[in-house]
Amino acid sequence: MGRSRQRAPRRVAERLSWEAAEARCVAWGGHLASVESSEEDAFLDAWPALLGIPEGDGSGIWLGGTDARLEGDLRWPNGQALSIVGWAPNQPDNGAGVDCIEKRNDGAGHWYDLRCTHAEPYVCERPLWRVEEARAPQRSGAAVNGRPNRRRVNARVVGHLPAE
Repeated sequence: MGRSRQRAPRRVAERLSWEAAEARCVAWGGHLASVESSEEDAFLDAWPALLGIPEGDGSGIWLGGTDARLEGDLRWPNGQALSIVGWAPNQPDNGAGVDCIEKRNDGAGHWYDLRCTHAEPYVCERPLWRVEEARAPQRSGAAVNGRPNRRRVNARVVGHLPAE
């Protein structure tokens, strides 16, 4: 069975640099959030209301994208290149030391490249794991014991967990 891609998001009001936020997410068992569809990007537009921040105030949250390893080669923490982008006009502007992606509370949820040392709230995500039962296929002349085969399956959800 192929791996499904459900992930549990976790939004955090604490303000950290991109690197410190990624370290916190790794300690939780995940990474800073990647955005792999326009639906996910739209889901993340709700972050200001979830943190009690007025809409359109210009604040931002860290996403997992960065080009700190190679300028102009933006990647998510899992190493995948960005497949969708939500850049604001004239972004990314690739200024010196501007290597990390912020999703801004600008009324449109646009992305901006920003210095990674800037302190921002952040969104983590980690895989959901579930136990699934699978029966071994019957083979001619082979005995089948009927016991469940327990596998970990990576899963992806749309929803949120309370801020911590």
